[in-house]
Formats: sequence, C-alpha cells, structure tokens
Amino acid sequence: VVGSVRCVDAPPPSPTILLATAMSRFSRQPELLHQLIENPKRISSFIEELLRHISPAPAVLRKTTAAITLSGVEIPEGATMLLLYASANRDPRMFDDPDTFDMSRSNIQQHLAFGYGPHFCAGAAITRLEVRIALEAIIARFQHISCPPDHEINWNNSWMANTMRDLPIQFTIT
Repeated sequence: VVGSVRCVDAPPPSPTILLATAMSRFSRQPELLHQLIENPKRISSFIEELLRHISPAPAVLRKTTAAITLSGVEIPEGATMLLLYASANRDPRMFDDPDTFDMSRSNIQQHLAFGYGPHFCAGAAITRLEVRIALEAIIARFQHISCPPDHEINWNNSWMANTMRDLPIQFTIT
C-alpha cells in the first residue's frame, strides 16, 4: 500500500503533522513500531515522547508584559522574546539523555510541545486523541512503514514549525 500525508497549511502541532512525524520515526526506527504492535498501551507514551523529541512547533514569539531578569539578563517590558520550546524539550537538566528517544521516561509529559500556562494549546487533548486513534488503526494493520530519507522530503522552510509539505509512505500489510 502506498500513500502520502499532506501537511501543507496545517497548524503545528496538528494531528496531521504529528502523524507524519510518527510515520517518519517508524521508518527510521522500526523497532518502535514493533514495540507498539506488541504493546498498544504504549501509544500514549510514544506520542508524548514524539512531541518532546521532535517539537512540531519549536519556537514562538512573545512580548514581555513587565521587566524581568532571567539568568542575570535584564529584559525590559515590551521586549520581543523568541521562546525555544525545542531547546527546552532537550534540556538535560529536565530530561536525562535528552537526544535519545525514550518512551519510558518518568517525566514524559513535562515537555512544552503544546506550550505552558495561559498559552497552553486548546487543541492538545483532541490532537492526542486523534493521533492515538490513528496509531491504533495503523499498528493493527501494518507491520512495516517506509518513508524516504529526510534529505528527499519536501520540508516547509519555517523557524515556527518542523513540518513536511508531504510525506510519501509505503505500508506493508500484516
């Protein structure tokens, strides 16, 4: 079975983008797909680690509402700040061995892929649910997923989103 995920104009971290990222991950690390086939209850942990590890929305712009000092640096009121979620999600003070994809992390849900506080993504729960349902269907039917290497994928050029314009996928039916 051959298919393609189209991600054009999808706001990150939309279910479409997260599913495309999951398919790419399964293609590069097939043992993850087999772990989920053997134990579908790990899908939620896979989704959380995927969000932390890939950070579909790696950065966001914000303006300070008051002067603040962070790590000894004075930041005036009204300053434009670039918050790097992707960097925070790889912070070794927060995540042991942060560059390793590990679905068994004890703090697996403490990533910032959906933001934090008053700016937490209103669609986070529905995104998780939609992706979980889709992955349940995928792992029930397919035993192998293949995608082209990263350098052959048509990527969107944006510092605001790690997204593919489309992702050709080949599935092997079980």
